[in-house]
Amino acid sequence: MILGIVLGMILDLFWACANDGPRWDWWEKVPLSSVALTPQPTATRTDCEAAKAKAGNVRDRLVIELLWCTGLRVSELARVNVDDVSLVDGSVLVQRSKTGRPRLAPLSDGACRLIRRLPKHDQDPRLVYRNMIKIHDWWGWFSVFHRR
Repeated sequence: MILGIVLGMILDLFWACANDGPRWDWWEKVPLSSVALTPQPTATRTDCEAAKAKAGNVRDRLVIELLWCTGLRVSELARVNVDDVSLVDGSVLVQRSKTGRPRLAPLSDGACRLIRRLPKHDQDPRLVYRNMIKIHDWWGWFSVFHRR
């Protein structure tokens, strides 16, 4: 059975080569959908600075700066521990990214300064997700960042 199918495909191939192949003029008659492309809103540096100016404390400014300069997702940022940040190298290690593998993200100088200004909490190893009960209050500011 399989041998017959393969033999038929080979014979069709030889016929197509000898006769300039089948006519494929039907594809010109297929209507194409016309969807208007709309550009996605992209945050600018002035949007980021305005959001940081509106932020109430160092941690909120750090969250905005980390999302802006590293391109981390909110879920990745929530899982970043203090031990994952290297101020010497200027990088943050994301243990589990979208692909499931770890990756390094570069830190800006502003993010390094803000990390140094964070108050020290010995009992919680997470970097910025400490006591973030009102995450949805400032989520509106970041909705523009995540529509890339």
